[in-house]
Amino acid sequence: MLDPSDAQAGPYKVNSLVITPGVDPIAGSACWDAGRTAWNIGLLLGALVLGPIYVTWDAFILFVLLLELTMCVGHSVGFHRRLIHRTFRCKKWVERILVWFGVLVGMHGPFWVIRSHDIQDWAQRQPDCHPFLKHGRGFLMDGWWNLCCRLELERPPGFDPGPGIGDDPFYKRQVSLG
Repeated sequence: MLDPSDAQAGPYKVNSLVITPGVDPIAGSACWDAGRTAWNIGLLLGALVLGPIYVTWDAFILFVLLLELTMCVGHSVGFHRRLIHRTFRCKKWVERILVWFGVLVGMHGPFWVIRSHDIQDWAQRQPDCHPFLKHGRGFLMDGWWNLCCRLELERPPGFDPGPGIGDDPFYKRQVSLG
């Protein structure tokens, strides 16, 4: 169920962003990120090199179960449905468990996920936005940007995740594993 406090904002409000005059969804550049590149290439190489050596049916079943737990329960339900869109209510301890599983995905922590989602959502609703945000440069370039780069807008919107998230010490400690 949608939180009534969030429903007042209207269906198209991007909740965590502070839009001030002069923000620009176009001006900026995609910059190579060594840490992100190392993380993603390391995971790929680990899978390609170690996977054939250690693959068993038990390992595959464990992989599928952990994938469901982290990607579906953690990232999709915890990060996306609960923190970003507030599409259901739950106890704070349940929310924290869901988000903790989301952190195990290895992308980044809750603040990064909320901010990057909301900036992309906001930018794509503008008459035009940076090609990084609209996935407008083709499969290979978009893949490179998303796996190895970060977007640095010259005049980005401000970020305020709001009460219950931005002021929660638990979320402040949940940083990226990658």
